[in-house]
Amino acid sequence: MYHGPRPLHYVMPAGSIPKAKQTGANPPLYEAAWHVMFGVALKTEIPPNINTDLIAAIRDAVIPLNDMDIIGSYQAEGGAYEQNWKESFFSSKYDALLAIKQKYDPGSFFNSYKGVDWDEGRAAYQCYAKNTPPS
Repeated sequence: MYHGPRPLHYVMPAGSIPKAKQTGANPPLYEAAWHVMFGVALKTEIPPNINTDLIAAIRDAVIPLNDMDIIGSYQAEGGAYEQNWKESFFSSKYDALLAIKQKYDPGSFFNSYKGVDWDEGRAAYQCYAKNTPPS
């Protein structure tokens, strides 16, 4: 069931922002005056075409925000099929996070789907490429 957008107003306490800037937190999360959340219940018993339609509905609802250059999400809550995932999930912090990742994990033993240093060409992620809904 598609629940539509839910605008939330939340501003981080001013004293927290300098600390957040020193972390890997995505800047739009702590710079935003409000957040928009979309909710969909995806269940395994729903036919794949319905799940695809729900995913498309969320993607289409986000397009106007992206067109206004309002981009940024918390990775665990962002869209799994986000096309512009580096910008959306990590923003200006991606390159610094990548350098840290490559320093301490040069062989990319630790990796995650659309996480820092993600490579869609890895065999472990081929199922995602095959099952990604059309954009």
